[in-house]
Amino acid sequence: MKILVSGGGTGGHIYPAISIIESFNENDEILYVGKKNSMESRLISDLGIPFKSIIIEGFNRKNKIKNIGVVLKLILGLIQSLFIILKFRPDIVIGTGGYVSGPVVFVGAILNKKTFIHEQNAFPGVTNRILSKYVDKVFVSYTGIENKFKNDNIIFTGNPVRKKFKEVVETLEISKNDYITVLSFGGSGGAKFLNDLMFEVIEELQFNKKIQLIHVTGKKYYDEFLVNIKESKIKVDDNIQIVDYLNEMPKYMMKADLVISRAGAISISELKYTKTPSILIPSPNVTDNHQEFNAKMMEEDGLAKMILEKNINSNQVVKLIESTEFINDMKLKFNNFGNENVSKIINEEIMKEVKK
Repeated sequence: MKILVSGGGTGGHIYPAISIIESFNENDEILYVGKKNSMESRLISDLGIPFKSIIIEGFNRKNKIKNIGVVLKLILGLIQSLFIILKFRPDIVIGTGGYVSGPVVFVGAILNKKTFIHEQNAFPGVTNRILSKYVDKVFVSYTGIENKFKNDNIIFTGNPVRKKFKEVVETLEISKNDYITVLSFGGSGGAKFLNDLMFEVIEELQFNKKIQLIHVTGKKYYDEFLVNIKESKIKVDDNIQIVDYLNEMPKYMMKADLVISRAGAISISELKYTKTPSILIPSPNVTDNHQEFNAKMMEEDGLAKMILEKNINSNQVVKLIESTEFINDMKLKFNNFGNENVSKIINEEIMKEVKK
């Protein structure tokens, strides 16, 4: 079977695509379509998956005049998608969001291919909302968002977790210590607001040996963060670790009693998989404010505490970290939360449609 997959721009769209690809058989032929010199081009090529690029750009919400060029690129992207699909002749086309998936999935639907989209967030992206009118099935990660799509064939699946992440978690043997372990990060690139907040938290917790804190600054902010620590004469002892990046994130998430992070779809799906309580601070700088919707859903399930940037302060965070009752309440909620094999569910739903 030939499978064409598209999704890009951020890891939130790319990693679910990789998870879905991993659910297919080794003898299935995969082609990934994304944007040239993009995050998806690097990640997909590193995995040895064939990659084709199209010219495409997202609409500019601030400068409307620039959208003339965007429309021209969209037309070109549609033409390129047409040639790619005619040449590859896929049996199915799967989109996981991001504007690059728009022309690919749309052309696939027009050519009467079996087409599917997966939405990772609690508030659907523009591309998937538009595409939902044309595809055979829509897979969603949250219930209650069905009315956002123009499609009657909506399947709740949850968010798929990468095979590599699952394998690491499943083979770990975690020994719990007497101290509370806190892991904080702002995504792969870091987040200045979160760094500033955690700087103050570290300042307050530096002498509390009952707390072990691991903070990931992001490579961009690492040197500046260490300079500020030194200038403020904050004592960084064994209980405080400051790093620029973590290669073994699954391991650290499993060890953590509490995670402090943004509310991206991938981070949330991984927190659910490792069953780690969290304080979620949604980024206000994302399209349609979807991180706040993601965090609200986690909070409603009792699996996280959401605090908006405008409302949060370091004293509040320290009190929550030091509250074993706060952390244990969330851990108990996770006992009622099962981990489904989302990639397998999506694969089975796709095969049902293919066999019709």
